[in-house]
Amino acid sequence: MVMGEERLRTHVTGTEYRRTVAPIVAVKLRGIAHIETDSTLGPEPQWKILNRNHALDRADGGGKARVFLDAASPQLYEGARLIGKISSRALPLRDLRGWGSPLIVYSPGQPAFHLVASVEDRGRGRFLPPLFRGQTDIWIRWRAPMALGKDHALLVWNDMAQHPQRIGLNRIATHQDGLIWKVPAAGPMTAMAVAYKGARIASYWVTDRIVNALKRGSSSGLFALLRWLKVPVLNASFREPMKQAVIRLPVEFVNGWLNDSELQYSLSHRQAEQGLDAVIREVFWNYVERNETNMEKLAKAFRGSHMAAGHRDEWEAFRSSIELLSEMCPSLAYGLAKTKARGEKSRKCIRIAVAAMVRQPENTDVPQLRNQLAASCRECASIIGLSPPALEAGALAFQRRLNNGPSSDYSYVEWNLRRLGETSRGREFLAASLLLSLLDRS
Repeated sequence: MVMGEERLRTHVTGTEYRRTVAPIVAVKLRGIAHIETDSTLGPEPQWKILNRNHALDRADGGGKARVFLDAASPQLYEGARLIGKISSRALPLRDLRGWGSPLIVYSPGQPAFHLVASVEDRGRGRFLPPLFRGQTDIWIRWRAPMALGKDHALLVWNDMAQHPQRIGLNRIATHQDGLIWKVPAAGPMTAMAVAYKGARIASYWVTDRIVNALKRGSSSGLFALLRWLKVPVLNASFREPMKQAVIRLPVEFVNGWLNDSELQYSLSHRQAEQGLDAVIREVFWNYVERNETNMEKLAKAFRGSHMAAGHRDEWEAFRSSIELLSEMCPSLAYGLAKTKARGEKSRKCIRIAVAAMVRQPENTDVPQLRNQLAASCRECASIIGLSPPALEAGALAFQRRLNNGPSSDYSYVEWNLRRLGETSRGREFLAASLLLSLLDRS
């Protein structure tokens, strides 16, 4: 958007003279534009300026975006994940994840600025949903011509707890060489999608109905469908209902989100899908489970089939689980260790896990681990632009938050810790810091 302070000087040419006054233009632009259509389909690309209160459609990674800013040394974040420094070059939308996090600009010493409310991914086509409670036809406009074939399937969910309708391919009319599909009315709906060989290529959902499904009674099957549909579960509409559903049924969420076998109706998740771990960190970041049995079940859900191979005793499984959970979310590793931190065997397992996180031999003692953690603190502080004492204080505030609940000192540093938690080294540092404090107390 134009922020003002525009100025213009003139260029004057006469018969016997020519005078040029270099224009001084100060136009403050702050916003984002993206390519509306594929540049291969028309004579030239079409750019569209986005309202910052709306969503940016990743569109299955097709197209590009361009950011306009007047800030110094700006960095672009999708939620807490660093995308990179902002430059004059266009940003490929495939670099985004599209799970509903806002697109944020951060510059040192300045407040964060939200470019768009959320980044979403509706796939390769746009749905024009039916009107009058599903009594009108559905239209799908593809970003490139899509020839209808036997491997396509169009599914409509009237209720997320029920089987979807499958619209017969002979009932779908195509226009403009497959650029537009016309689908007959299917009644009131909660979601619909087009699949190709079981993988989703475009989807649409009704926000209120998805929220009601989360509130009414979630299941691993529902979480699997939300992933398959690419519902933006981290945007402002879904974030809190999603978190509440996960708190009620954490094991079902992990099974549905990560276990491909929970997806029904002959559907399949796309290979190498990005951002699944970021969703897990968002919903579990401040999660605390104090019941040992429940925490064991949750750790087992994360382990999945990884622990099935080989023969491990209880304590080897415990240590491996701590290391696995620390890679996913520091609070989960801390929660598991805290429920079992009693006795010399558990302390040894926790110490060995911390040694692996700070890249030290298994027999490293706690004072040496403390020294290595201080070095890791300096490294991680530079990643997010904090001083080492500030990061150390933030890690302590994180520990107090997990032990005692919300506090003002933690809310001040939470976003910086989340930014750090989106890096592998940052997660290792935060988990090691939490676990070492646990060893000191126990």
